[in-house]
Amino acid sequence: MKVLLIDERPGTLEFFGESIFNFGYKTGIATCKDDIINMLSTGQYEVILTNGGSRGLDVVQHIKSKDPSVYVICMTESPKNQSESYTGADLYLQRPLMVSRLRQVINDKLYH
Repeated sequence: MKVLLIDERPGTLEFFGESIFNFGYKTGIATCKDDIINMLSTGQYEVILTNGGSRGLDVVQHIKSKDPSVYVICMTESPKNQSESYTGADLYLQRPLMVSRLRQVINDKLYH
């Protein structure tokens, strides 16, 4: 399974990238829209983990328009904005996000 991580914060990408790699999955990393488009055009990703920042909605809409089967997880600061701001994501996880919860979600996606 391949997981694409999208966030503008290098520390977040490094932490989650290393964690997901240690789960046994391949990872790709994108920090901006150009990176996202490039990564999606050069590889097939089953799961995408994106932050809930201002690019979150654009990312979700772009990904789902290209491949509706991709499982999109949005990390959000506030769960009350989920339905309004990030329509189209498959799952919303509130920060701070525990690595054990992320592993559970990815494994559930893989085995179901």
